[in-house]
Amino acid sequence: MAEPNDAPDPGPNKVEVNDVTVVLDSNVVIDAYSFHNVAQDPDFDYRCSRARDALLLTIFLHDTAAVTCGLSEVVQVLQEKVPPVSGAPRDLFFTKAFIYFVKDRLLPRWDQGTRPT
Repeated sequence: MAEPNDAPDPGPNKVEVNDVTVVLDSNVVIDAYSFHNVAQDPDFDYRCSRARDALLLTIFLHDTAAVTCGLSEVVQVLQEKVPPVSGAPRDLFFTKAFIYFVKDRLLPRWDQGTRPT
């Protein structure tokens, strides 16, 4: 059996398991990053409460300087759908603002499991 010190080096852009504060489900990440379908959902009150809860969670993660772990592909797919320089459909403006401004400028203490190189 491998000893904890025998684990492979996670690399410069990865965190170790011991550093992780919270593991986020991909649905939680999507709720935090995309508010666009709230007004179009027939269950408006439910979607609004989920969006509010997701935003409060991201603020809490920032306040506590949490390190989260989850599927990084979720954010990568959102970044591909909403590139920073091109125009985005109106229903993706919130996602674009969250990815390129809110997360980096307003919630910088929330670490999504990567370290800058």
